[in-house]
Amino acid sequence: MELRVRAAGLEETCRLEDFDWSAVITLDRRLLDAVFSLEFLAKHEHVLLVGLVGVDKTFLAQGLGYTALRAGHTVRFLHAHDFFWAMA
Repeated sequence: MELRVRAAGLEETCRLEDFDWSAVITLDRRLLDAVFSLEFLAKHEHVLLVGLVGVDKTFLAQGLGYTALRAGHTVRFLHAHDFFWAMA
């Protein structure tokens, strides 16, 4: 699993169960649980995490990637600026 995490470009092992729910930010827990169920993959849907700086979008994105890796999916994690730079 460690090799798959590294190959995916994940910077750290993040898991939804490690998320700090006591933070000041407000998230819809039911919506996040639905995303982390990975049902969107079977439906060929996309997930977009949007929010202000410092609201743990990166943590959640990496956690989602880690969850997908554990379920046997292939993952590639990039920060938005790296993604758009690669597309240029």
